[in-house]
Amino acid sequence: MISNSEVDQMSSLLDYKNEEVRFIENELENHKQKYFELQTFTRSLILAIKSDDKEQQQALLSDLPPELEEMDFNHASPEPDDTSFSLSSLSEKNASDSL
Repeated sequence: MISNSEVDQMSSLLDYKNEEVRFIENELENHKQKYFELQTFTRSLILAIKSDDKEQQQALLSDLPPELEEMDFNHASPEPDDTSFSLSSLSEKNASDSL
């Protein structure tokens, strides 16, 4: 039989986990919005470059998305906390995991 205190504990844990899920869902929505904005900016810039529209290029570059304004483009290597990965690194990891 499950005691009332165990039920209360499980209920509290469930509430906490539901709150975590809501937080993560909110973070995901924020990242999706940032991705969409960066994708739109990139497409517009590529189109301006392809059409050699210097005025449009300058307009886009003078109004960078906040995520790009914060980046340091002075070095080519990714930051140590960069969490991006390539498919080849993923397949290498999977291959080593299966050994």
